[in-house]
Amino acid sequence: MVFVRVPVNAKGQIVIPKIFRQLFGIRPDSTVVLEDTDSAILIRPAKSKEELMALFDSFPKRHIGKIDSDKDYAEELESRWTT
Repeated sequence: MVFVRVPVNAKGQIVIPKIFRQLFGIRPDSTVVLEDTDSAILIRPAKSKEELMALFDSFPKRHIGKIDSDKDYAEELESRWTT
């Protein structure tokens, strides 16, 4: 098991160390999924757009922020996949 400490910048961003990017095939423009566990955040590569959409859709809307309509929700889903 490998443990690496990484800093969080002012925008709340982290860099996934090269050893993990190589190990899990994370390339530029890849998408990763962050999952909450009881005591940690799990980061893993997304298998497909469909998987990401299903995860996002299962996540309670109250966690995303104020979304006024299904159209706004769909736009938010699409923007999270493409950014």
